[in-house]
Amino acid sequence: AAELIKQDAGNIAEIAYMVGFNSQAYFTRCFQDAFGCSPREYKRKAQER
Repeated sequence: AAELIKQDAGNIAEIAYMVGFNSQAYFTRCFQDAFGCSPREYKRKAQER
């Protein structure tokens, strides 16, 4: 999911479904637990690099 976000492979909801989540909210919670930031923040940080 992190790579798809970095590659701008779609919006967060699309990426959540691509990687097997049925709920964007649950995906966001799991992503935040794993990476320490929301998918949106992760995408913004990746674009700044």
